Amino acid sequence: AYIKAKATWTARTERSSQDLKLSELKERGKATRDAAIEAIQESFSTLGNGVKTLLSDEKRCIALCAVCTAGALGIFAARHATRIAANYVQARLARPALVRET
Repeated sequence: AYIKAKATWTARTERSSQDLKLSELKERGKATRDAAIEAIQESFSTLGNGVKTLLSDEKRCIALCAVCTAGALGIFAARHATRIAANYVQARLARPALVRET
């Protein structure tokens, strides 16, 4: 009878401990999820306010367009210049010496 009572008591204790651990895990998960959602909302709010401020000021909007255009042109010019330089180097180094001299 003693062994049976002890086994029953141990099973109840383990079950209640498991329930407590599960509820604690759920609470931690909820807190983490709430913190993540709050951080995302704050980020998008800040981003939205920045875009709103940028688009409401005409000078800033024009400056942004100019910077984007200049950046795109710079990238295009760098790629094109690199391609021209590579073709020139390849033309000079890839030809055999006899072909260059004749």
